[in-house]
Amino acid sequence: MSGVAVDDEMEARIERHRAERPASFMTVEAPHDLVAAVEDIDDAAIVIVDCITVWISNRMVDGAGQEQLDAEIAALVAVIAKRSGNTVVVSNEVGMGIVPMNAMAREFRDLQGRANAALARGLDAAILMVAGRALELTDPAELWSDLR
Repeated sequence: MSGVAVDDEMEARIERHRAERPASFMTVEAPHDLVAAVEDIDDAAIVIVDCITVWISNRMVDGAGQEQLDAEIAALVAVIAKRSGNTVVVSNEVGMGIVPMNAMAREFRDLQGRANAALARGLDAAILMVAGRALELTDPAELWSDLR
């Protein structure tokens, strides 16, 4: 992934993030065509997609709407599911706070939530990280079936 440097402060953030990566990592920055970027990586390689939130922001700024992003997320899930190597997808939970005041921020929040839900449904595991602690997320249908 790659944030797009629109000002000096963002450029400094991106450079700091790059400098923090281990030298042994191969980095592919794909601010828009994430599916193709993952497809192009060796199938057996370990992949870390960091992060879906920045990618959605980039796609929205580029004009992608709900239908297009839903399709791109579905394609990403399909590409990841067929890989033999492990893939870790990093995303942010942005829906736990107040409802944003402006329409674009609400649309972003909704798109992010839809993407997170699709990734959680389509991949092997979903883990919520809070304060350095992991909470494995469970499909509610599994819980409900135990209550019947």
